[in-house]
Amino acid sequence: MLEKYYVGSSTLRRYRIGPLGKYTDALAARLDEQGYTFHSARTLLRFVSHLSHYLLWRGVSDVGQLRPEHIQAFFKDHLPNCSCEGPNSGTFSAMPAAVDHLVKFLRDQGVLCGFESVEVPPDSVGGMLRRYDHYLETIRAMSATSRGLHRRIIKRFLDARHQRLGDLKLEELTAGEVLDYAREALSTPYSSASKTSILDCLRRFLRFLCWERIQSRDLSRVVPSVTHWKLADVPKHLPIEDVRLLLNAPSTSTPVGLRDRAIMMLLALLGLRACEVAALKLEHLHWREGQLTIPRAKATRQRSLPLAPEVAEAICKYLQNGRPKARSRAVFLRHRAPIGPLSSKQVSTIVRKYILQAGIKNPPALGSHVLRHSMATCLVNHDVPMKQISDILGHRSLESTYIYTKVDVRSLNEVARPFPALKEN
Repeated sequence: MLEKYYVGSSTLRRYRIGPLGKYTDALAARLDEQGYTFHSARTLLRFVSHLSHYLLWRGVSDVGQLRPEHIQAFFKDHLPNCSCEGPNSGTFSAMPAAVDHLVKFLRDQGVLCGFESVEVPPDSVGGMLRRYDHYLETIRAMSATSRGLHRRIIKRFLDARHQRLGDLKLEELTAGEVLDYAREALSTPYSSASKTSILDCLRRFLRFLCWERIQSRDLSRVVPSVTHWKLADVPKHLPIEDVRLLLNAPSTSTPVGLRDRAIMMLLALLGLRACEVAALKLEHLHWREGQLTIPRAKATRQRSLPLAPEVAEAICKYLQNGRPKARSRAVFLRHRAPIGPLSSKQVSTIVRKYILQAGIKNPPALGSHVLRHSMATCLVNHDVPMKQISDILGHRSLESTYIYTKVDVRSLNEVARPFPALKEN
């Protein structure tokens, strides 16, 4: 595969020298498959060849001998004083990206298992987060997205403790220290939902410490709860006119515009979550039956929804004229290398971009969930039964759907009574 990027026989021979040389052809094929441009792929392959020659000079003749110290020495000691590439050969700004690609590729090939032999100390912040993540995945069966949220919040807690004490010493953690951190979280200007999330993550981490026998007591019981009345909030939604404006914002003359419009049609007309859109695969589209299978998300079960003609047309145009060629079965892909499935965060970012671009005045929210709320609110205002709305949204309980009854303007107008006129004297 190197022949696609290099012609000279001496160059090809040089790129296949060293412990990484026998993997460069397969790496080149992978870069081509992921949609990297000709210039970008050549740059990454040149840097991999550079590293391979350096490792050979260091006495590393096989990838199995590669260790993190070799990579660190390459960046710290060799590159600042490098002359093996010739004078004025350019900068090495893309070298970290090249090494990241290489390491991930070799791990996927199963030839770099020993690279992880240098473990992070288990009692350090990074080591504790790794242990906690393993617990959330294997014991709590938590999704990758939820685990990421827990890691971010607990990292702040651990960093603050490490900065204050110089060490974690979690076995010496006291109820008073937990309460102090909880009070600090409650005093922040965050929303009640954010505060609840922070304290829930802290509570679960304290249970993990008890599970691992790091703490002899379950300190999660001392974490206070955020006062929040059930169904107290009104769902943030857009008027139907703004939703139409938003759906017409993407340019259907470009592949990216076709993708973004299909995504927002799914969010606005079927009420899908961002994670459900990101998880859609080609086999979930049942064209003959006119149905769409929604993968399991959060606590909901897999469900099927009718594939509305407008949504089907938008997806079909994207698949025919906008979707990049890739082996991935995901419906929606990134259009920049590495080509692959979109994440739920990227789906929300797309919606945010068009809300700002469409010039919607005072939007109540900028994420993808505002379209889900808008669809549900529209159904309530058009007298659709609550059970049907709950089924469309994939709620396990009707109680989760009842919040939309507070935006039923038509019913509220009928309930409201005119103010009694005052009798004139």
